[in-house]
Amino acid sequence: MKYMQKQPVLVCSEIGLVRCLGAAGIPVLTGTEESDNSALYSRYSKKRFNFSSYESEEFIQELINIGKELDYKPVLMSYDDRLIINISRHREELLKYYNFLLPEEEMVENLLDKMAFIKLADEYNLPAPASVKVSEEKDLNQIEDQLKKPYLIKPTYRHHWFHKDFPEVVGSYKKAFVCNSFQELEDRYKRISQINPNVVVQEYIEGPDSNMYDVNMYIDAGGEVKGSIVSQKLRVFPSTAGYGSYVITVDDQKILNMSKQIARKLNLRGLINVQFKRDEKTKEPKLIEIHTRTSIFDVLGIKSGINTPALYYADMTGTTVPVNGAGKYGVKYINVSRDLRFIMENHKSLTVLNLAKSYMGTKVFDGLSIKDPMPAVMAFWWMIRHSFGSLLLKQK
Repeated sequence: MKYMQKQPVLVCSEIGLVRCLGAAGIPVLTGTEESDNSALYSRYSKKRFNFSSYESEEFIQELINIGKELDYKPVLMSYDDRLIINISRHREELLKYYNFLLPEEEMVENLLDKMAFIKLADEYNLPAPASVKVSEEKDLNQIEDQLKKPYLIKPTYRHHWFHKDFPEVVGSYKKAFVCNSFQELEDRYKRISQINPNVVVQEYIEGPDSNMYDVNMYIDAGGEVKGSIVSQKLRVFPSTAGYGSYVITVDDQKILNMSKQIARKLNLRGLINVQFKRDEKTKEPKLIEIHTRTSIFDVLGIKSGINTPALYYADMTGTTVPVNGAGKYGVKYINVSRDLRFIMENHKSLTVLNLAKSYMGTKVFDGLSIKDPMPAVMAFWWMIRHSFGSLLLKQK
């Protein structure tokens, strides 16, 4: 099955990763388990595939079948942790048909399972906040003796909370919830356990959302960091444990060096994302999470010059890709819809001048691109159709 002159990338994820690769002139095949994934409509997509659930055995077999038909051995990339775990577990078979680089299988499991990550952080003396794993209500009894208030509660795996009943049972979705008292923690856990009882409770790192940092790195098979971007989340929605709506590349050597040291300790390879929050009192960065992939903020590399997915592709295929700089600071990532909701919620503490300045300068917009407009058009159409369908159901 011949699609292009050089090895493509098979991307199973959001539009940002597709654009990182497309902007570097790399041919992209797109696949998804969701029919309404806007990445399928990117101008950079040369071929589209519909997959079974990323967690299923069927998905692995579908990948193998595609690999057998292709003339080239594609590079495989995704933002989805479920997919990465499944690929890691079947790496021996999949490496016959695809190029990818991951840490050892046990390390992938330990990093993505937040319960296992507690033990890993303790074993390697990582600068992570004190944490306790909870699988049932009686496990909460140890919290008051082991952790200081306030508490942060989050799922063992992020996708455990991607449940249709979550808003009704727990409330508006967040990646984690802050609880200021033990009683509040108990009440929150009783609701969360109806969705999934496996959670991690840790000491909340004091400080505003703007103390959060995101590091995307590519580390080659020999352990060399070939490229890295440090970005700061200046605005986050929902507050406390939401997603970055206004993010900017920064020169923070302390956080970058800590990320490299952690990567060496854990013998990490491939695309790696490390997240920190700087403690407001001590000013020391605390480790939040590590992922065996980059984050959506890797699109900053298109304008900042450190395109980590493109560097990864080059190593996987033995080719070269255009590099447009040595790492520019002050490049901004903006998610417009999320940022507008942040502004509406916090308008009393914001000034028009500061808001205007935040939208000036070199920037990339999440989902929006003049050069690649169809994903945004389709996302808007699906939103309208969903809203109209919901309205009809209410009228009935």
